[in-house]
Amino acid sequence: MPVMKYLPVLMDIRDKNCLVVGGGAVALRKIRLLLRAGAEVRVVAKQVGAAVAKLSAARRIKLSRRGFRVADLKGAVLAVAATNDLTVNKEVSVAARRQRVPLNAVDEPELCDFIVPAVVERGSLLIAVSTSGAGPGLSARIAAKLRAEYGKEYDLVLRQMSKLRRELKEKVPQQKDRKKIIDRVLDGRPFKLMMAGKWRQARRETEAIIEAVNRRTGESEN
Repeated sequence: MPVMKYLPVLMDIRDKNCLVVGGGAVALRKIRLLLRAGAEVRVVAKQVGAAVAKLSAARRIKLSRRGFRVADLKGAVLAVAATNDLTVNKEVSVAARRQRVPLNAVDEPELCDFIVPAVVERGSLLIAVSTSGAGPGLSARIAAKLRAEYGKEYDLVLRQMSKLRRELKEKVPQQKDRKKIIDRVLDGRPFKLMMAGKWRQARRETEAIIEAVNRRTGESEN
């Protein structure tokens, strides 16, 4: 089996310290992504664009208008090198590895500990697409096709499935039976009905599935 170049991981960075070195357009994209994930973002850059300055003025980020220092990595759970100066990006990469802080260097995969995939987000549904740094443009094209295929209705369906999972934990003791019910819901009419927005009908048919599985389980135990 071939070894994966990267381990796909979804990381919770809410209220955690993340460092971005750079203040231009590329850095701005990373800053906005980190903010959307709930991170506390610190930015270090000698020069910054108007949008980054605006985020600082609104106190959404902590901005230091100067060059990078190794001490900037203290307390960071991850760092991003997003300057247009390869020497600076290499300096950040070396320092981050010494400090054991995972680093993403934009458009320089050889300096990276992790890369940021193209993302399709539909509420709780998060689809990540990556070419392992070989062709980011292709990742973006694939993600665009997925956005067209997976619409906003998936977020609504996921909310219902989350409620169902919580309900089943209370009503159905055996995990194998819970899985059987979920599989039948997703493979059968309830899922199609939910996708069509027919929530009451989907609920009735889901309840019928739960009842049938519980009945068969009871019969087998007797």
